[in-house]
Amino acid sequence: MESGIGNVTQKDVLEFARRIKADYFAKWDAENEWIFELVDDTDGAQGLACYKEKTIRITPVSLSDLPLLLIHEICHAACYRRNPGHGKHWKNRMLKAAADAENKYGDFRLAEALRNEVEGYNRSERMQRFGKRLLYSEFQDAVIDHVGSCQSLEELLARYEQIEELVRREYGVSQQAFRDYFPRAPKVYEKYAREAWQYCERVAQLRKTLDTE
Repeated sequence: MESGIGNVTQKDVLEFARRIKADYFAKWDAENEWIFELVDDTDGAQGLACYKEKTIRITPVSLSDLPLLLIHEICHAACYRRNPGHGKHWKNRMLKAAADAENKYGDFRLAEALRNEVEGYNRSERMQRFGKRLLYSEFQDAVIDHVGSCQSLEELLARYEQIEELVRREYGVSQQAFRDYFPRAPKVYEKYAREAWQYCERVAQLRKTLDTE
């Protein structure tokens, strides 16, 4: 029986990848070194291009959404030496694929979806500064929620990984993408944690002093 997850199977992924490579990326991966895998999860993201392993991993999507997701990840794979994220090289490659979808193949739905994807990242960049403030505010709230249940500062600091996972999954990104977008997140969390712990220590010392008077 063909292995499948959700609405697509591994066979679907391989067949769509073959067509998309031929139609949109004729010069990329001429040696067929990259492989495509259908997986349950890619650490919170829909897809992931693993450069060192030369593997593109795809999570369950509908067949109608599979071309968009494959093109998105192949653009990462094709551009990673110049720009590993959603920068100008990735965006230009996505827009080229959109133009090909529209002009060569008459696939207006896919062309619009590709352009919308790029515009979404453009909006995200314009809001990045605000997004960081919001993220760090969430970290501050998390510290306040957790500090009372910790027996030591070390225990509070050790909860960073747990809190990061909860926050980044709200953003719908993988761990690597999250750390690319918010590289100072661990330091910001540590700052809030130390400040909160020092405050708790001062309050505890004040209470102890008042109790002895």
